[in-house]
Amino acid sequence: MAISTEEKEIIKNFIEKKLQKKLEKDQKELKILSEGDLQSCVYFHLRKFICSKKFEENWHLTNKLPMGKQRKDKIFPDIVIMRMKDKRMKEKGNVVKPVFLIELKEHSKYDSSSVKSDLRKLAKASKRWRHLQQSYFILAAPDENMDSKTMLTKMKIMRNDVLTRNEHRSKIIPMPVNAINTIKGPEYVKWKTKYKELRKPTSLR
Repeated sequence: MAISTEEKEIIKNFIEKKLQKKLEKDQKELKILSEGDLQSCVYFHLRKFICSKKFEENWHLTNKLPMGKQRKDKIFPDIVIMRMKDKRMKEKGNVVKPVFLIELKEHSKYDSSSVKSDLRKLAKASKRWRHLQQSYFILAAPDENMDSKTMLTKMKIMRNDVLTRNEHRSKIIPMPVNAINTIKGPEYVKWKTKYKELRKPTSLR
């Protein structure tokens, strides 16, 4: 296995097997109160992981990177993980290719229209840049009426409706972040009160 392929798989495994748990912990600790908070947390965990593996020389993270040559065709994924290709650097300059795209949303509960909009955005990117390894849609929504399993099922159904071809579906992985159902009793009441207060400070009411 080539070094770049091995590194790619290591990053992919981190996103798919560990990132969700880290974000659920952030949510429980009230670190995710807006989409901006979610983006900061995702960026922090990815940057920390990439640096811990000493991948930072060739792997790069960007926020809101404009993708597309013409203005009308440009999209701005929330986070792009790119790799600089070593072999072609001397001949053609720093050739950088996006490998992973991550789209983010934060709501107080599941919002189907928002999910559909972001899935369409990722679908457009997956069809245009076929060299992309994987795209992810992370939805942070502490919905007390829907557990993570149900939310994931709804997100997958929505993805399949948006993407009619199976090969495109596999390129987009939905990832719900909803840890509220694991908080019980008095702790839940305490968490919910703080969550509501922090989302709308008194000075802004």
